[in-house]
Amino acid sequence: MDDRSLVPAELIESTSDVFYTNISNKRSVLISLIFCLLGITLILASYYISIPISIQSSALIRPSSEISLIRPLLNGRLKTSVVKENQIIEKGEILYTLESDLQQEREKLLLLKKQDVEFFILDLKNLLGNTVAKDFTTSLYRQSYFNYKQKITEATTRLKKVQADYNRNSKLHREKVIADVEFENFQFELDKAKNDLELVKQSQLSQWQSELRTYERELQELEGQLAQLAKENENLVIKAPVSGTLQNVAGVTPAVWCLLTRSWRKFRQILR
Repeated sequence: MDDRSLVPAELIESTSDVFYTNISNKRSVLISLIFCLLGITLILASYYISIPISIQSSALIRPSSEISLIRPLLNGRLKTSVVKENQIIEKGEILYTLESDLQQEREKLLLLKKQDVEFFILDLKNLLGNTVAKDFTTSLYRQSYFNYKQKITEATTRLKKVQADYNRNSKLHREKVIADVEFENFQFELDKAKNDLELVKQSQLSQWQSELRTYERELQELEGQLAQLAKENENLVIKAPVSGTLQNVAGVTPAVWCLLTRSWRKFRQILR
């Protein structure tokens, strides 16, 4: 049997155990309240209390004039990279090479046009040198040659006919069968047929010579454009402008697109 059941409840509540238990509970509540108030006070005070903090370290300060940013002069895709972080480099050393689809397409187009023009020039020189059609490389001037030969054939055929008429009537004129006025007409037709044949030759030769000069000028222009393109392609090879140490090159890997409008801080170089 529980001993407490033998003692009256009023007596138990007045015992020392109950007294100290009540005191302990009140003390715990009070301590909890104090900690809560302290936490709230610290949180509120953190917005108004500032503690000065100083950090000391040794460092080397360099002026901004000793920092060079490496930038591409042409848009392109990074092809090769041979540098590493903090690598010491010398002036003129190759750092990166780019490839440009636009530059490659321009070069391809110019080379194709140059090849066509060279073929045209070759055919025109053959035409002016009376070369047979089988030696031509372009269909354009092979057809031009056939058209020219057809015109020559027609003019020659007409000249032969007029020449025959003239020869026949010349005999009649000597025998006084036809009048001078009538014979002069045959003479006129003969002279005209000869002039027409010569005109066909000179006109076609003049046209070919003019086209040859035009293509030669165009060839010079294309060669100049190719030379300029080759000079521009030199900018696809990025070299160190000065000697020094490379910094912030992480993440610059092949296939990265490099634009003129982008600041290449990743390629910063600090001079020694």
